[in-house]
Amino acid sequence: MSRSKIASELEDIDVSSSKGLQEYCMKVRDMCRDLYLEIHYASDQVYELLAALPRSTARHDAKMVRIPLVKLADQMRLNGGLAMRAWATFQAKYETEMAHVKKRTPAKKFKFQ
Repeated sequence: MSRSKIASELEDIDVSSSKGLQEYCMKVRDMCRDLYLEIHYASDQVYELLAALPRSTARHDAKMVRIPLVKLADQMRLNGGLAMRAWATFQAKYETEMAHVKKRTPAKKFKFQ
C-alpha cells in the first residue's frame, strides 16, 4: 500500500462526527497492526538471511540490524493502541453529549445451574 493510498483512505473519513472519529481511530489501529505484523516478519527474515552469511560476526551484525526493526514494529503496535485510546478518551470526556447514542448491548453471560 503506497503512502498516498494510506493518506487518501484516512482523508476520506469525515471526523466531524463521533461515528467518523471512531472509524478513523479504528482504521489507524488496523493500519498500525498490519504494519506491526509486516515489519516484525521482515525483521525475522532479514536476520535469518544476514546471519547465514559466511562471516565470523554474521550473527551479531544481523542482530544489530534486526533490533531497530523490532523496536519499530513494537512502536507501531503501541501507536495502534494510542489511536484507540484517543477514541476511548473522546467517549469518556464527551459522555453527556453521547448519551443519546445507542450503547452496545452487553455480552450474554454464562449461567451456571
